[in-house]
Amino acid sequence: MNAAVLPMVALAGQPNTGKSTLFNALTGLRQQVGNWPGRTVDKKTGLARIRGRSVAVVDLPGNYGLTPASEEERIARDFLLDSRPDVIVLALSAISLERALCHALDAALIGVPVVLAVTMIDIAEREGLVFDAEVLERASGLPVVAVNAAKGFGLEELEAAVDRALATGAGTALRSTAVPSYLPDKVRSVWDTMRASLSIGHPRGASAGLLALKVLEGDQDMLAWARRELPANTIVQIESFQFDGHGINAARHAKAVEMARAALRQVGEISPVFGRFDIVATHPLAGPLLAVLVLVLAFTVGMLVGFPLPYLIMKGMFYAEGYVNGLLSPVSPWLGGLGMGVVRGVGSVVCLTPFLVTFYAIFALLEDVGYLARIAYVMHGPMTRIGLTGKAFVALLFSLPCNVAGVSAGRICDSDRQRKMAAILAPFVPCSAKLAVSATLASWLFPPWIAGAAVFGVLVLNALLLGLAGTTVDRLLPGREAQHLLLELPRYQRPRLRVIASEAVARGWAFVQKAGTLIVSFCVLVWFFAYYPTGDIRTSLLGQVGVRLEPLGAVLGFDWRLLTSLLTSVLNKEAVLATLAIIYGVPLDRLPEVLRAEMGAAQAMSFMVAQSLFLPCVATMGVLRKECGRSWVVLAVAGGTALAALVAALAVYQWLLRML
Repeated sequence: MNAAVLPMVALAGQPNTGKSTLFNALTGLRQQVGNWPGRTVDKKTGLARIRGRSVAVVDLPGNYGLTPASEEERIARDFLLDSRPDVIVLALSAISLERALCHALDAALIGVPVVLAVTMIDIAEREGLVFDAEVLERASGLPVVAVNAAKGFGLEELEAAVDRALATGAGTALRSTAVPSYLPDKVRSVWDTMRASLSIGHPRGASAGLLALKVLEGDQDMLAWARRELPANTIVQIESFQFDGHGINAARHAKAVEMARAALRQVGEISPVFGRFDIVATHPLAGPLLAVLVLVLAFTVGMLVGFPLPYLIMKGMFYAEGYVNGLLSPVSPWLGGLGMGVVRGVGSVVCLTPFLVTFYAIFALLEDVGYLARIAYVMHGPMTRIGLTGKAFVALLFSLPCNVAGVSAGRICDSDRQRKMAAILAPFVPCSAKLAVSATLASWLFPPWIAGAAVFGVLVLNALLLGLAGTTVDRLLPGREAQHLLLELPRYQRPRLRVIASEAVARGWAFVQKAGTLIVSFCVLVWFFAYYPTGDIRTSLLGQVGVRLEPLGAVLGFDWRLLTSLLTSVLNKEAVLATLAIIYGVPLDRLPEVLRAEMGAAQAMSFMVAQSLFLPCVATMGVLRKECGRSWVVLAVAGGTALAALVAALAVYQWLLRML
């Protein structure tokens, strides 16, 4: 069924109100994740069955009101004003009801039916608060439903309220002709005059009353729109008014406080369960140390849980590659390589998905209990030194298991510039595959005590280059901006397994949808060059590139074999070791012995540094192309990381040659 012809329900609300959980409960698996037009912000749409009626549901980015302070808020505001949904379901958190009701008072003026869904009732009860939906409904004039989407509580009542709103328009108590009761007396007459002026032919979907209110508040977006769209005499009249944004906001907040205090009653003691922990978690010194410990533990658990299944899949993929190669090679050697490329491409997607889902679940757990926002908060200060915010640090965290996840996670940043910077820097974070290759090579080529120091040195070098790259990109990227952090620290709560599983699966499926085709295509292309025309990687086009680059590799300590294996790491980073075994013509279990005989300490360290910084894998480049565009992949990422890898490897190799 075409969602464009269905009734549309917009799900709006502040971040951390359980809005996404509510969306998942209403739509189930009938969801689609895309982009808002011209933006890199996720657009979630889904289908719901409400009282036998099919309804399109749009999950808007989190926003604190209709005066935007970030791209997400602007997207949500513009959708509500311009797209004219049939019903707005506004998710309000019971533990921050006052601020949420300020949003509701604005939304009620849009002229679209509004239903208030009050969430986090269970957390409010643990803090000794009792919520009365009927009191809030009488005070606001809007339908109010208390819901707990994770447990299914209140969903039937919410669906009934939405159905009534669709059928009768219930929930439009405050229309453009009704003066908001909270406006100061001196503003009411001005508002009414301006509303009358704006009522004549304004093209936006919002009511003239809301537009008048926002213009009076001095909302710059609305003022710019008014100057662009309205007649000159109306503009003169508007600019003759004295803007009083502070007074209107204060009056609106006072009304929200009055409504919230009437609807919430304190009947018990506030539980200070996590109070002491939060003092440590948000401390400027102890907070970052705690965050590092938590993240090391999370990464370790993720590797232990997430690695076994992809490992088994990878072993099956190798058997499948051998079977396909044996089947097609008699027809043509390069055709066998092409078939192996298809298997490797599909296998890469299949291997990555459960691994990513595991880490998505871990990060969803940290987010659900309320700790992930604390990590962003305590890391904001250090990140501003390289032009990023604390939210970008969280995005870079996702790069640790896999750079693909890190690039996609850049969407949590507030501005398009921050998103691009986070995505560009993600490949400088050593993913689990790079770490595994570095650790394996170090264990093969060095004594145990030196091996650990070698891997640690590679990580430190990656961190230093990440900081240098961040500073450089911040200076070169146009539109340099102050690094402000707009972030709400949510209440701690018990983890909700259903919510965590749903979020992890949804993100995993989004990865398959967005990156799957590109990964398979890139893998086929690279694998083709690795086997054409002879079917042997040593005499293939890729091998010949390695031979021709050998004079350049000599200053890094690389011969054509090491260069060729480095080039194949673009397929996936684990391919380095398998390629070396193929080129040296030995089984993988004999490769350590051969490498120890062939490579010195300086050469080994140079190669470890180069492979940890070299071109991102095709999966990462595919997602980067989706997020930032083709030019950024070529110039900023491919060129930047390749240059960093070569320069770093050269510096390490030449320095160690002099030292040893």
